[in-house]
Amino acid sequence: MDRQKIVLIGAGSASFTRGLVADLILSTDLGPCELGLVDIDPEALETAEGLSRRMIEARDVDIPVSASVDRKDVLPGAD
Repeated sequence: MDRQKIVLIGAGSASFTRGLVADLILSTDLGPCELGLVDIDPEALETAEGLSRRMIEARDVDIPVSASVDRKDVLPGAD
């Protein structure tokens, strides 16, 4: 099964991003996926990326994460 790419625009909202990542980690019907994070605030994006990576590592799941302040870097291949 191909890995689905999910991109979250406005990922700097840490509380929303935390909830989405938790849902992705627990989703059994989604299949393999990767996560792209985009926000225009580099500090907020860095926080959201770090939080996402820690959550994914803590649950030992295979969800690659990419992040950028430019959506054009992350959107190609998004489902």
